[in-house]
Amino acid sequence: MAISIIYQGSATNESFRGLIAAVEDPGDRREMYLIVGRSIQSNVRKYYRSFEASRKWVNPSAPTHGYGRMKSRFGEGIARAWSSVEATEDGVTITNTDPRLAIKISGGVIEAKRAKALTIPVDPRAHNRRAIEFQSWFRLKLFRPRGKDYLAVIEDDGSFSVIYLLRKRVKVKPVKGAMPEHVDLDDSLEADIVKILWRKF
Repeated sequence: MAISIIYQGSATNESFRGLIAAVEDPGDRREMYLIVGRSIQSNVRKYYRSFEASRKWVNPSAPTHGYGRMKSRFGEGIARAWSSVEATEDGVTITNTDPRLAIKISGGVIEAKRAKALTIPVDPRAHNRRAIEFQSWFRLKLFRPRGKDYLAVIEDDGSFSVIYLLRKRVKVKPVKGAMPEHVDLDDSLEADIVKILWRKF
């Protein structure tokens, strides 16, 4: 599910609203909204990069914190995914193409589809690694004990560790701030729109 921001000239700045209204040619209006859309795109990316830097995606109570945890750069992926800017004479739509964002915003249930079960990491080394990647990287064989709903390994020292839980579905809680309440527009936008207007003279 894609997430979009739709802008149709509802700027809080009165002078900016006046400039938008003054652009009458359909082609010029599309150009104007494209400029606005790229400004929103730039600023929403800044928001998500700041969100990532502040570690707001991270659940500190999760069991996957500790030695061997691999950084996922999830937030950078979300920021880059604000990649589609489509303008018309009536407004502009900026879309995030990463399907992971929607469930972070609203929460929901993820169900196993192509596999029999979801593998839920519960060991720091398994964070952001699929089961096959875990085995290859650490050279440890995952196995499922009979009657159990988890994957485990026998460590090099002979100890037993649970690495992934096996679940048919998992409920995901929404992340506060996963969608910005508002996105600021650049101060330079008014000057850019004035340039469009000046072409008529």
